Amino acid sequence: MGGEVKLFAMLRARAGVDSIELDLPEDATTATVLEMLGARPELSELMERMPMVVAVNREYSLGVQR
Repeated sequence: MGGEVKLFAMLRARAGVDSIELDLPEDATTATVLEMLGARPELSELMERMPMVVAVNREYSLGVQR
């Protein structure tokens, strides 16, 4: 299943794009998205040292912070 992840602030600057398309498994969660983004070389270092918050359809996913 495909999914578009919109990036903001430092993630957007580091990635050099406004959004990233991910090939998500059917049972994907917001934690899955964070793991997949963290596996990208251009984002991994930044994501390791900064807190991340995820929103789905403009609603924050509570309890999923990194």
